[in-house]
Amino acid sequence: MDAPTILNASAVGPYQLRVVWMDGPTNLIDMEHVISTRQELRPLRNLAKFKDLELVRDGLAIEWFGVRLNSDELWKIAERS
Repeated sequence: MDAPTILNASAVGPYQLRVVWMDGPTNLIDMEHVISTRQELRPLRNLAKFKDLELVRDGLAIEWFGVRLNSDELWKIAERS
């Protein structure tokens, strides 16, 4: 299976992302647990940084100040939330 493509992603609340997928649903994803347990995502505990995300790699990832989360990983997190 190809990695899912993100059409749009935005921070909509404390540690929550709204993700619109090209070939699927729109998900509201609670990222609080992931951010608190994964060392590379811990800088995102700062809400100002968390809110400042951008879509990169033609929708195959989102990024915050060099902290990148690939779309397939984000899709798996969405399935668990």
